[in-house]
Amino acid sequence: MTMKKILLCLLVTLATLQLNAQNIQDLSWWFDGYTRYSVSISGQFVNLFGETADHEPLQTLLRRFNKTRYTVQAVSIGSIDAPYRAQYGWAVEHVIENGKEYLVVQKPDGSAIWTLTKTTLSLEECLAEEEEMEAKPWEDLLDTFMMNTTYLSKFNSKELEQMRHALQKRLMSGKTLSAVGRTNLQLIISESLLSDYMRHGVRIPDFYNKPYEKQIVVHNAEEFFDALGSNREVIIDEDVVIDITEGLNDDNFASKPNRLEVSFLNDEVDADCEAIVSEAVTDGRQLVLNNMKHLAIRGRKGAMLYAEPRYSFVLSLSFCEDIVIDNLILGHSFEGYCDGGVINVENSQNVIIDFCDLFGCGTYGLCTRQAEHVTLMNSFIRHCTYGIADLNNSKHLTFYNCDIFANKEFSLFNSWGNEDMIIDSCRFFANYPESALFNMNHNIVMGNNQIMHPMGHWGTVEFVQGGHLPNKWYDGNFRYPEFRRIGPDSINKWEDMLVPNHQD
Repeated sequence: MTMKKILLCLLVTLATLQLNAQNIQDLSWWFDGYTRYSVSISGQFVNLFGETADHEPLQTLLRRFNKTRYTVQAVSIGSIDAPYRAQYGWAVEHVIENGKEYLVVQKPDGSAIWTLTKTTLSLEECLAEEEEMEAKPWEDLLDTFMMNTTYLSKFNSKELEQMRHALQKRLMSGKTLSAVGRTNLQLIISESLLSDYMRHGVRIPDFYNKPYEKQIVVHNAEEFFDALGSNREVIIDEDVVIDITEGLNDDNFASKPNRLEVSFLNDEVDADCEAIVSEAVTDGRQLVLNNMKHLAIRGRKGAMLYAEPRYSFVLSLSFCEDIVIDNLILGHSFEGYCDGGVINVENSQNVIIDFCDLFGCGTYGLCTRQAEHVTLMNSFIRHCTYGIADLNNSKHLTFYNCDIFANKEFSLFNSWGNEDMIIDSCRFFANYPESALFNMNHNIVMGNNQIMHPMGHWGTVEFVQGGHLPNKWYDGNFRYPEFRRIGPDSINKWEDMLVPNHQD
């Protein structure tokens, strides 16, 4: 059987399933491998109220289109991303085979992208049954068990290819697949086309836990500068505050090995020169790490890096690779102007900022230019004076599990010319309400976020694509929600945060 015939068989599945279709029943329950939904029908609308193991409430809405078909609808005016990896208006088929009922969410070409199975079990029983299926050989389930995206997420791309090949081989040998088997084939093909993030959520790069050649504990700026270099872990001791400005202004700074004092980094320092650079800015100097590889800068409880010049970054990376910044408070002593942000990453790759507090008065919490694989996670960006982030011409940028709040005053999250950007499990709240929250010119994948900002100032949300879990959008500039355990280990409640000194 040719590939053309296989595709024809897959599309004919829809007609086959429709023959056995009936209406979705009120008060019925449906399970997609992760969430169990209860149904409430109001006229032509079907509300699905979901419950998960972590008690996160979910709601989705379908609208009846005809006897056999429904469409995915927005729950409320202003909803941005649709559930089930779908888009609003995509079709949902309600089908029956061998006495079992399914909902099959379909892409515009008619192929399956998400499935739900009708159940009479509790959520705990559904999850236990899902585990039983995962323990069985997948070869035994291809044509009998309606798979779902949670089940398929356990398999890597090579295994998905094996599953697809096994089903196609049966078709090519002249065997007939059940409607479940045909739907599974569509779902496996759809799954194999997705990025790792859409299948699994955010994952930590491998270099994060790679061992270092040496570990150095530091207690002041001079020791900090002496310790910096490649293939090492630099630990700022407990409650130590590193005044970067004081260290850079030391008359003996440039007399040490691997240190440079320059006016313009790009004109005076080669990309392959490993150096600790003191670069001139309008009202002082800023620290730039140039061409360092496999370096971790970690803080013990209460450790802090701060800078005084308003035009400087607290820390800037240039042509660096495999950098970890962990458990640190970083910020300015006075309000920033122009380029005076907190962390700047240029021409660098594989950078992780984890459990940090990036606070203003800096202009932006994070800036990138021509960077790749930059991840900010479990961190705060707050009290910055121009916006949240300024990201340009970079690739593979991830914001994960961050709280982003109390920032002002222009467009807040600026993203231009970037590729493959993800914002996942973040909370945006209490930012300047008159500022556009998002200002971007490319698609961005967002999943499982809470966005609290006046709807009229959400900004360019037409570029937002739904992630592996839906976002929650709120029309309003809400104040501080319940504190959650992210950021440096010295911050355990909102009151523990250093309040920046906003002065000219």
